[in-house]
Amino acid sequence: MRLIKQLICAISLVALANIAVAGGYLTNFSSEGVTITKYFVHSNSAITFFVSGTVNSNDCSSGNQVHIRTDTAGRDEMISAVMLAFASGKKIGLYYSRCEVLPFWGGTNTYPIISDLWVIN
Repeated sequence: MRLIKQLICAISLVALANIAVAGGYLTNFSSEGVTITKYFVHSNSAITFFVSGTVNSNDCSSGNQVHIRTDTAGRDEMISAVMLAFASGKKIGLYYSRCEVLPFWGGTNTYPIISDLWVIN
């Protein structure tokens, strides 16, 4: 029984190491926002996009690569807004819910998981 408890504890610690508890504005709501420089659509329909500009200090290792997961509420609308901003050269504002390791990119860097975004005129 003790071995099972230790195993459960170890698995929990590994899971917590991959998701850092965080969240907040990457760009202030009233800031001029950031520019999308490129984006990558994953085979599972998630999207990682690269931004340039000033992002607030956050708990994630990477601030210039941000990610929208496939299970994010409003994902389709957010991706449409990202494509619109990218195609028209508009800037965006970003809010993230947490930091997460993305196995696709390898390593141990954590990336902001976007939960809200807005296009800036």
